[in-house]
Amino acid sequence: MITGDHPDTAWAIGHELGILGKSDEVLVGAELDRLDDEALKERVAQVSVYARVTAEHKLRIVHA
Repeated sequence: MITGDHPDTAWAIGHELGILGKSDEVLVGAELDRLDDEALKERVAQVSVYARVTAEHKLRIVHA
Protein backbone atom coordinates (compact mmCIF):
# COMPACT_ATOMS: atom_id res chain seq x y z
CA MET A 1 0.00 0.00 0.00
CA ILE A 2 1.42 3.38 -0.98
CA THR A 3 -0.24 6.47 0.47
CA GLY A 4 0.32 10.07 1.37
CA ASP A 5 -1.41 9.48 4.72
CA HIS A 6 0.21 9.87 8.13
CA PRO A 7 2.23 6.76 9.09
CA ASP A 8 -0.09 5.92 11.99
CA THR A 9 -3.13 6.07 9.71
CA ALA A 10 -1.37 3.98 7.07
CA TRP A 11 -0.36 1.41 9.70
CA ALA A 12 -3.91 1.18 11.08
CA ILE A 13 -5.42 0.70 7.63
CA GLY A 14 -2.71 -1.76 6.59
CA HIS A 15 -3.23 -3.74 9.80
CA GLU A 16 -7.02 -3.75 9.38
CA LEU A 17 -6.66 -5.01 5.80
CA GLY A 18 -4.26 -7.75 6.88
CA ILE A 19 -1.31 -6.26 5.01
CA LEU A 20 0.65 -5.64 8.21
CA GLY A 21 1.26 -7.59 11.39
CA LYS A 22 1.72 -5.91 14.77
CA SER A 23 5.50 -5.70 14.41
CA ASP A 24 5.65 -4.69 10.72
CA GLU A 25 6.97 -1.26 9.85
CA VAL A 26 5.72 1.54 7.64
CA LEU A 27 8.36 3.23 5.50
CA VAL A 28 7.87 6.99 5.16
CA GLY A 29 8.87 9.33 2.36
CA ALA A 30 11.61 11.01 4.41
CA GLU A 31 13.27 7.60 4.85
CA LEU A 32 12.95 6.94 1.12
CA ASP A 33 14.87 10.15 0.47
CA ARG A 34 17.82 8.75 2.43
CA LEU A 35 17.95 5.47 0.48
CA ASP A 36 19.81 5.12 -2.78
CA ASP A 37 18.20 3.01 -5.50
CA GLU A 38 20.10 -0.16 -4.54
CA ALA A 39 19.15 0.13 -0.86
CA LEU A 40 15.53 0.76 -1.85
CA LYS A 41 15.51 -2.40 -3.97
CA GLU A 42 16.52 -4.37 -0.88
CA ARG A 43 13.86 -2.74 1.32
CA VAL A 44 11.00 -3.16 -1.16
CA ALA A 45 10.96 -6.91 -0.58
CA GLN A 46 10.44 -6.32 3.16
CA VAL A 47 8.05 -3.35 3.26
CA SER A 48 4.34 -3.60 2.47
CA VAL A 49 3.14 -0.13 3.47
CA TYR A 50 4.58 3.26 2.55
CA ALA A 51 3.30 6.54 4.00
CA ARG A 52 3.82 10.27 3.45
CA VAL A 53 5.09 9.62 -0.05
CA THR A 54 5.10 11.89 -3.07
CA ALA A 55 4.44 10.99 -6.69
CA GLU A 56 8.22 10.80 -7.19
CA HIS A 57 8.52 8.34 -4.30
CA LYS A 58 5.78 6.20 -5.81
CA LEU A 59 7.70 5.93 -9.08
CA ARG A 60 10.89 4.97 -7.24
CA ILE A 61 9.03 2.24 -5.31
CA VAL A 62 7.43 0.82 -8.44
CA HIS A 63 10.72 0.84 -10.34
CA ALA A 64 12.54 -0.81 -7.43
